[in-house]
Amino acid sequence: MNKLLKIFATFALLFSVVAASAQHEALTTTKSSKAKSYYFRAKSFMNQRDLANAEIEINKAIDADSRFLEAYLLKAEMCSYGDFCECIVEALLAARAIDSTFDTYLDYNLANALYENGQYVESKHYYSIFLNNPKANAKSKELTQQYIAKCQIAIDLVNNPVPFEPKSLGADLELPHEQYWPSLSLDGKTLVFTMLLPDSLHFRPDGSIMMQEDFYVTRFIDGQWQPAVPIGAPINTIGNEGAQQISADGNTLVFTGCNRRDGFGKCDIYFAKKDVYGQWGRPYNAGSAVNAASADKQPCLSPDGRYLYFASDRAGGLGKMDIWVSELDANGRWGKPKNLGAPINTPGDDICPFIHPDNQTLYFSSDGHPGLGKKDIFMSRRDSTGQWTEPVNLGYPINSHRDEIGLVVDNKGVTAYFSSNVNSDTKNIYTFELPEAVRPTPVSYVSGLVTDAQTNLPLKAQVQLLNLPKGDTVMSVVSSAESGDFLVSLPVGRQYAMLATSPGYLFNSQHFNLTETHSATEPYVVNIKLEKPQVGANTILRNIFFKFDSYELMPQSFVELNQMAVFIKNSAGVKFEIGGHTDNVGNDAYNQQLSEKRAKSVYDYLISQGVGQSQLSYKGYGKSAPVGDNATAEGREANRRTELKVVGVE
Repeated sequence: MNKLLKIFATFALLFSVVAASAQHEALTTTKSSKAKSYYFRAKSFMNQRDLANAEIEINKAIDADSRFLEAYLLKAEMCSYGDFCECIVEALLAARAIDSTFDTYLDYNLANALYENGQYVESKHYYSIFLNNPKANAKSKELTQQYIAKCQIAIDLVNNPVPFEPKSLGADLELPHEQYWPSLSLDGKTLVFTMLLPDSLHFRPDGSIMMQEDFYVTRFIDGQWQPAVPIGAPINTIGNEGAQQISADGNTLVFTGCNRRDGFGKCDIYFAKKDVYGQWGRPYNAGSAVNAASADKQPCLSPDGRYLYFASDRAGGLGKMDIWVSELDANGRWGKPKNLGAPINTPGDDICPFIHPDNQTLYFSSDGHPGLGKKDIFMSRRDSTGQWTEPVNLGYPINSHRDEIGLVVDNKGVTAYFSSNVNSDTKNIYTFELPEAVRPTPVSYVSGLVTDAQTNLPLKAQVQLLNLPKGDTVMSVVSSAESGDFLVSLPVGRQYAMLATSPGYLFNSQHFNLTETHSATEPYVVNIKLEKPQVGANTILRNIFFKFDSYELMPQSFVELNQMAVFIKNSAGVKFEIGGHTDNVGNDAYNQQLSEKRAKSVYDYLISQGVGQSQLSYKGYGKSAPVGDNATAEGREANRRTELKVVGVE
């Protein structure tokens, strides 16, 4: 009984040739004893999984009798073991040309092979012929109607191609060994990928050298990618390391390790971090909360490091492989993963998640969403309620009848990196420009340093990015206790408040307005010095805004004011003053009065939020204490400010 194993497994077909099996065993379509002898020799080699000799023998059988239909069917089955769709199509077309009625499911199987080979118009044609076959059962006809619809979707995608011009990373990275799973740091200067290399320590039963995966890294210097070098020990080992992602700041690597002694399942997720000297530490297992007795693969960290997305076939999913997400708690432990659910996950395979630095756009691969056959790359955005939108196919020819996996996108949202053999026999890393319809929000970023204002020693601090005026948290990172470094991505087109807080210190406030320069992707550098709450210490409240020439607070001010109210109430024994300041435009009396009214507006709001009057006062300073040059627009803007100052400590 012939079974085109890979085709039918892919489509979950109800393939049946019971009616024809007796005919096949009897070999009714040839009278050549020589052809029959070659046929059975080929079948014997196939049973031993010796496909090379099986191919030789089946070709001899066909040469001996070119109308030997069963030989073509066996050849099609043989080709399915190697996933050679063109070979399957040729063999089935040859069989059909001899007798299209020999097997009830011949057109069905031919349509499947054509679909797998990307020949969607031809596939639809043979599906339609099969649909009218009176001998086909109802279940297979129901499936056929679904496949006809899939063919039409694929035809529409092919007939409406998107721009696609893949480019090499440069001659220094066009290597003879396969490269895949690119991952990119937020600044776009570090690229880590997986390379498949000969493993001189392990051999197959036939004596050939086995292959193993290691990580390589290249850096973008002087406008070009440099030659790649191994990431080295202790991350690279004699085993396989793959499907990795480097964090936004380039200091954490999360990857997949399989069949390891400290694993909880078939494949687990591991972390490695750089130390203060920039050296990679020993990898460690993400733990039993994340890893299960399953295959947990292809991890991806959100840009703030708070969420870990990955693919898993664990129980409780919607399909074979689903995308899951785990959240980092306040104690630095990963929580129980949650299934992303519909519309992301399907009954098929949904894998290779990549969350863009905008923290709102997800790219992934799937064979369960409408596409071009195997795994296509899709994009989904988080809407205003936090739900994922219906995934969008990136289009043809970015996607094809082959598997497309492992795509990442740079911070500007324009350039995608992926692995392909489009220009050679070996997979290499390529880039291409994303079509506008599937681009994420461009992202700038803030890199900075948090230190003690008096000692200049680095501080561990929470750096929180809040969306104005809504106040929702966009990103939240923790600066390094060893170096004080932090990095926060800034999706353009919005206003943000950025607050840095550390126990025992006044908070620091920064403001970023990216609404006027939607294309702004240049990084910001901010060095934050936190003051201890001693008399005279103060901090500028950079997210307090008033209407022009007025003391009426604007709505976007309430985000920071609410944070400040909590901070003051938690600072028992410390007394604060709200200070209002102006520039030198206007007369002294007017500026004095305006500054005092603005300070009182802030004071009144904080009192309304439960701050005790005994802990808070206000004062207007007019133009008497400038921090910038009133001769420039930038200086005058800096002078128009509200400050929080410590005036007493019990």
